[in-house]
Amino acid sequence: MPRFHLLLGATGLVLAVAGTAARPADPAQDRPAQRSQPPAGEGVFCSMAILSTMAEVGRRCLPGEDTAFQTELAQAVAQIDAYVLRNSALGADGIVRSKREQSYLGAPEASLCEGELPAVYRRFAESGAERLRADTRQLLARDGVPTWGDCF
Repeated sequence: MPRFHLLLGATGLVLAVAGTAARPADPAQDRPAQRSQPPAGEGVFCSMAILSTMAEVGRRCLPGEDTAFQTELAQAVAQIDAYVLRNSALGADGIVRSKREQSYLGAPEASLCEGELPAVYRRFAESGAERLRADTRQLLARDGVPTWGDCF
């Protein structure tokens, strides 16, 4: 899956895709069995920001494009929201407030659709619905206090 770098600027969250070609020189280093498992909840807020942004871009800027991925993305966002509700004191209003601040929720269409975000969405969607489903399942496999941490 593409790696993302988050940059917080005066205008909000900016996503920069790093290519999927950046792999360790030794393929053995990339095997899941050799990676340490992060603490439960680590990266949930980061993933919530990225996936909510991508869902907003898909829904508002690219309606009808790759509907299977958009459906999976909406499901992943709903699963993350449920995880946050279950494992934090944020509450439903806090989730909406966080998404308005971090994920372009309700942002003017020009700021969402006329910049780089549609291209970022398309690059993200290249990984496919199955990969998104697997990554989301792994992220939410164990209950724990959600943190920003590292994500995807």
